[in-house]
Amino acid sequence: MKNKKFIITIVLIVLLNGAVLAGWLYLFSNLKKENNFIKEEQQKILVNDKKLENSGSLKVLMNEIINEKQKIDSAFLNEGSIVNFVEKLESIAGKTGAAIKIGNINIDNQDKKGLSLQFNITGNFNQLFQYLILLENLPYLINIEKMELRKLAPNDWEADFEIIVSSFIET
Repeated sequence: MKNKKFIITIVLIVLLNGAVLAGWLYLFSNLKKENNFIKEEQQKILVNDKKLENSGSLKVLMNEIINEKQKIDSAFLNEGSIVNFVEKLESIAGKTGAAIKIGNINIDNQDKKGLSLQFNITGNFNQLFQYLILLENLPYLINIEKMELRKLAPNDWEADFEIIVSSFIET
C-alpha cells in the first residue's frame, strides 16, 4: 500500500509537472505570437513614418516646383499679361525720360509667331539709346523687326518700333 501511495504521488507529480509544462508552452507560444505581432506593428509604424517624412519632402519639392514654374511662367507672355508687358514698356520709358505712345498690338500674328507690337518713342538720342538697351534686357524673347530713327530737332529724336515677342503663348 505504501508502494501504491508512492506510485500515485509520483504519477500526480508527473501529471502536475506535465500540466505546468503544457501551460508554460502555451504561454510561451502566445508570447512569441504577440512578439511577432508587435514587431510587425513596429515595422508598419516605421513604414508610415517614412511615408510621412517623404510626404513632407514632397510638399517641399512641390513648393519648389511651384516657385520654379512661376519663374518660368514670368518669362512668357499670355493674353492676360499683355497689359503688364505694356506697363513695363511704359515704365522703361519713364526710367529713361522718354515719352512712349503705344500703337498697334496684334495677338493673332500667325506669320510672325508671337505678339506683334508697334510703338513710338520720343526724347533725346541718349534717352532713346537707353530705352533700346533696357528693352533688350527684358526677360522675354523680343525680336526688333523694325526700328526707324528720326531726328526732329537738334536734341529731339523719335523712334518707331515694331517688335515681336516670341515668348508669347496663346491661351
